[in-house]
Amino acid sequence: IDESTTVLEAGLGWMIGWTNERFIGRDRLLQQKEQGVARRLVGFEMVDPGIARHGYRVIQDGTPSGVVTSGTQTPYLKKAIGMAYVNFDNWSPLARASYHWTDDLMSWLSWTRGYRSGGFGNRPSDGSEASLGPFKDETVSQWETGMKTSWLDNRLQVNGSAYYSQYDDQQIAIFIPGAGTATVTQNAGKSRIRGWEVDVRTVPIDGLDIVLGHAYTNSDFSEFLASPGPGLPIQNLADQREFPVIPKRTYSGLITYTFVPLDFGTLEIAGHFRRIGEVSFHADGARRPIEADHYTVYGARVSLLDPLGMQGVKVSLLGTNITDRSYRD
Repeated sequence: IDESTTVLEAGLGWMIGWTNERFIGRDRLLQQKEQGVARRLVGFEMVDPGIARHGYRVIQDGTPSGVVTSGTQTPYLKKAIGMAYVNFDNWSPLARASYHWTDDLMSWLSWTRGYRSGGFGNRPSDGSEASLGPFKDETVSQWETGMKTSWLDNRLQVNGSAYYSQYDDQQIAIFIPGAGTATVTQNAGKSRIRGWEVDVRTVPIDGLDIVLGHAYTNSDFSEFLASPGPGLPIQNLADQREFPVIPKRTYSGLITYTFVPLDFGTLEIAGHFRRIGEVSFHADGARRPIEADHYTVYGARVSLLDPLGMQGVKVSLLGTNITDRSYRD
């Protein structure tokens, strides 16, 4: 790792405290986590005699595709091995059309194709090779349509959208019990996610702002080629696999009231909630399910705007999960 290499490219994403809201490079790492990295650290074995040295080029199908970082002869395996950063590239087009029917009504339709590079799993903490296998590139085609509307002199806004995503070789992380902190990445042959969401915002009286949202998601595997057990042939196990970490329904709400400005500043109070449906934390139906029941989390905020005449300054007191609800996220 150096100034030009991120921990995700080095396969060390498990070391990142993703729940921390602030750390150097967080935005870039979140972007890489969502979109995939352009290069990845991989291990390799030399087929011909010799040792790969730092700086050697990696040639794939006659085209330079990476660079060796280290190589050596291992006495235990009695073979030459090494590590290299291998480049991945893909063209991801996007098409979007929108139309304003009136000043208060707009609709859109979009299509995009996404890509996530393949790679190799990380060695678990117990030193085993339970998760070291390779996984292939992931691609997705997504359609989305929706509309935005405004009513009652913009005191009421109603927005909605619907989407359909078709994945090929979707990368699924599956936790392996009893293998240290191992998580193996598998490719689902084909999977799909479709759903819709709607949000409503209203300002019934001056100072009071209410936002409500609801989303529905239906996701499943149409093909998941894998072996059901050691020594068994590859089969389509789509009906035995549950889509991970995507709740079917979510609800959210935010209520904010801003008081009339006073000499010492403007007081603002807010309350919010988030309700998440049941989720599963791995896709392997053959193992004991790791699931989380639906839960609701409440929060509150008290803010002082422009305190003592300091324009643009906001001082807030935040409360998250104020009911002390225990949940798995």
